Order: sequence, then structure tokens, then C-alpha cells
Amino acid sequence: METGFFSYERTTVAIVKDRKFEIFEEAYEDRIFWNNQTGLFTIRGLRRTDSGVYTVDSKKGTVFTGAHKLTVYEPVAAPEVKALIVSKDNCTLICSVEKAEETTLLWYKDGKILKQSSLALSLPLTVQDFNASYSCVAANPAENKTLDINVADFCSLPKEENLRQNNLIAIPIVLVVTVVLAMFIGWIFIKNKKRNETQGSRDSEVVYTDIRTNEDRRNQARNTPDSSGLSDRSNLATIYDKLQAHCIAETDDHVYDQTISCATYLF
Repeated sequence: METGFFSYERTTVAIVKDRKFEIFEEAYEDRIFWNNQTGLFTIRGLRRTDSGVYTVDSKKGTVFTGAHKLTVYEPVAAPEVKALIVSKDNCTLICSVEKAEETTLLWYKDGKILKQSSLALSLPLTVQDFNASYSCVAANPAENKTLDINVADFCSLPKEENLRQNNLIAIPIVLVVTVVLAMFIGWIFIKNKKRNETQGSRDSEVVYTDIRTNEDRRNQARNTPDSSGLSDRSNLATIYDKLQAHCIAETDDHVYDQTISCATYLF
């Protein structure tokens, strides 16, 4: 255009007259520019207060009126991720930003949106697939910032926790083994005790009796030929090499079992 007005919310900010550009509002000094070749206006160094409706009204040359709405957003804060709950089977992560004005938080899994919210400063997510790729995104209509998550870094158990869980598994095993071993030892002890009791009862059943010599056998022994003789003994067989009898000696008060040499030798 050759002559016209550049306005913000019905307030004239600058004018173009005979292809010369002049700024009226001090707030736009050195921030607004006009290209005399294309006729385009450019605002730099945008501020939140620059949001609003701008109007270009051409009065000479190509005559036209155009309105444009400008919305200025704060830069998106970088998202942060922390682990809230970590266990062997799952992990709860939370994505948050310091400034959430007109900012949407999103959780991605393998490039697909899992969860999103534009009303909160934080967004939790429970992870069960530790092998997948996750990312947290903070976005507004102007830009977005992404934080890729390595689940192994966020959801790994501390060494102390790993040791505690291993102990929780090992302790019952040790207790079971101890109980089984104690039962086995007790069974062996009882078995040996019963065997000793049985053997003792058998020993206590031994009964000693008196040995009485038949009078006829004494007479028979007197008639036995002297072994020192030269008689023919080819038809004799040795019945006993040594015969020893236990004799009972009696007293007035007690009876004692004594071994008395009452041996008869046959040769």
C-alpha cells in the first residue's frame, strides 16, 4: 500500500504515508517494521501484552482492510520426570513443568499418545512394559519440548532394595530347609533311642540258672579210663575239650554267682 494505517485494538500504532513509515506508539519503537516491497508488517521481541487484534487499513494504492489476531505464548518450560513408586513389576513416573499456563502435558509410548492433560502441572504414568520407549512432552500452540525416558534409569531398584527383596525370598527357603533338617535329625534321634531301648530290654531278659550235676554222671566219670593209658582209642571221639561248670555258693544272707574250677578234661 502507499498510504494507510496499522492499528492495535482500534489504536493507531503506525502509519504509511507516501510510502514512508512512521511509528506513533513508543511501546513499538524498534520492534515493528514495514516492508515497502511486499507491504508486510513485522513485530519483533514479542511480549504477552502484544496479544490482540491488529488491523491494516489501506487508503491509497491497493485499498483494503485486514484484521489479524495475534496470541503470544510464554516459552514452554522443559518437562521433568521423577519416579514416585518403584517395584519389581511396575513403576510410577510423574512428568511435571514449573509453568503450566496454556501448556499441555503428554505421555508417549513408542511414538503414540498414552495420556495427556492441559489442566495440571504434573501428569503421572504407571509403566509396566520396561522394554518400550517412553517420552514426556510439554507443548503449547507455539512450541513443544520433549524429554525421552530411559525406563531402566528411572525404574531400577536401589541395591539395598534388591538385597532386601532377595532376603525376603531367601529367608523362607532357609527356614524351610532348617525345619526339614531339624525333623530329619529328630527322626534319627528317636529311631536310635528306640533301638537302644529294644536292645536293653533284650539284655535284661537273660536268665541265669543253677547247674546241677547228675550223680550218675559223676559215677560214670569215675569209671572213665585214665587218659594217660595206652588203650586203643581209635573209635572214640572228643565230645568236650574242656568242661567248666558254674557252682553256686550259698551263705546265710545272700546267694553269689561264683565261677569255681570244676573242669573235667578229656584227651
